[in-house]
Amino acid sequence: MKITGATLLSVGEAKQLNGDMLKASDNWWLRSAGYSDYVAACVNGVSGLVNDDGLFVFFSFGVRPALKITNLESSIYQIGDTLSFGDHSFTVISEKYALCDEIIEKRPFCADLNRTNNYGASDIKVFVDNWFDRTKKLETERVREDNLNKARQVWDELADVPIDPETECIESDWKQFPAGTHREEIWHWIEDTYHVSVAEDLMYACEEPER
Repeated sequence: MKITGATLLSVGEAKQLNGDMLKASDNWWLRSAGYSDYVAACVNGVSGLVNDDGLFVFFSFGVRPALKITNLESSIYQIGDTLSFGDHSFTVISEKYALCDEIIEKRPFCADLNRTNNYGASDIKVFVDNWFDRTKKLETERVREDNLNKARQVWDELADVPIDPETECIESDWKQFPAGTHREEIWHWIEDTYHVSVAEDLMYACEEPER
């Protein structure tokens, strides 16, 4: 499964969900327009009812992003499963979306009496796009750090496996590798599995810097 972006649900997509899924700690916006340029459809967080006509966007409602997903059938996830992205939990609601289980921002837009025009539905889209860019960056860093920690643990385990100094092959079975496997084959497996560089992230990174 691949996460390609984020959006808000449309009125039609929201109405396909049951009321419990639509309930939240606050009212929240949908991406569908209401009856004017400065009005957007929304969901009543208490009842889970969808407001087709919409309300003025400067009202202090919340935002529940829906991650855009592809290739769900080739992943470990099914509709109804939850996944983590950033600091939030998302429920897979279809082959296209995973909806945030909570409101990520309760007051993304506030009434601004000095502003000539009210906020529009396009402002909500910009907010969600910016949130996704920030969160994707944080998620990438988190995954990178998690993979690096796992790779370091495996690297430390490999250090205890005896290796023939002449053939550079392990002398006993280790994980899925039988005795006689060349260490470079294991190194390539570590790199492919954890998306790290053995040389830069594990081998030389563990050496003491020259003084």
